[in-house]
Formats: sequence, C-alpha cells, structure tokens
Amino acid sequence: VLGDVGVGKSTLLTHHVQDDEVVDMSAEVERGYCADFLIKSYEKDGRKHVVQWWDIPGVERGDMSMVTRLCAGAAGGVLVFDRDSPSSFEALGAWLAAAKQGAVGGRPPQAHGAWALVANVIGIEAGESDGVSPDAARDFARQNGMEYFEMTGPSMEPFHQACFDVLSKVVSN
Repeated sequence: VLGDVGVGKSTLLTHHVQDDEVVDMSAEVERGYCADFLIKSYEKDGRKHVVQWWDIPGVERGDMSMVTRLCAGAAGGVLVFDRDSPSSFEALGAWLAAAKQGAVGGRPPQAHGAWALVANVIGIEAGESDGVSPDAARDFARQNGMEYFEMTGPSMEPFHQACFDVLSKVVSN
C-alpha cells in the first residue's frame, strides 16, 4: 500500500485486515519508518489465498529507491491519495514508477503487477477545498491500467473492493 505520508494508508490497511466495517479516522495508527506488513486470508473461486500486505511508509519524493527495494517481488498493490490534497495525487506517478521497478507480474497489462487506486478523505468535508476531481483520478487509473475506488463515508467497502480487485488480477494472471 503506497502513497504520501498522512493519506491514511496505515489506517485503511489496519481496518481492512481486521475486518472493521467502520473507520474512525480520528484514531491514529502508529507510524513507523520501515515497512510494516499485515496478513489477510481471502477466498476466491473456492480457494483460500493468503496475502501479505506491506504498509510502505511515505518517503521524500527525491529518494524513491527505498520504495523500489521494498516492492521487490511484489505482485501488485494499492495506491492511496488524499482527495483533498492535490500534492498527494500529483505524487502518484512517482510512487507507481518506483513500485513497478521492483514489482513482478505476468502477462500484460499486469506485467509490473496489478494495481488499484483509492481516493481517501482525511478530515475535510467534500466541497471545502480545491481537491482532486473524481474525473482526474479516474483518468489516472485508466491510463495506468487500474481500477479507481473512492472512500465516500465511514464504510470500508471501497478499500475492501480495491484489495480484492488486486488479488483477483494477481490470481487470474
């Protein structure tokens, strides 16, 4: 799970793995300087799949080499940005490029892993800022061969769907 510092990666991933349906974004998840990983089991097509999700810390954009190293051998992942932070959206290209350098895949379009894009909302109500438009996010996702999911309320369903989408693409590839 990749994205800038403060976009909610750790919170989303922790709630996803623990199967929490309602996210209390006021509860801060402890942040570290190295990647944390969590494990979750999924069932798809009658088979059990165990996935190791890595929570990659936000880094200075000038040095994405750590991201490439941490994504070595990854089969894909989820990019997260804060819908109300254009700079976190603008950084997605660098995150994806660094991750794809280390990721593995299979046949195109997942030659560098399967990816999903999630727009998170961090504490600012819709319409109160000049945020990232859903159309811009959908365009980015389409150009990069991934699905787009938007967190629109307290439900974790969009993030659950994004994670399952990545798993489905990896399994089918």
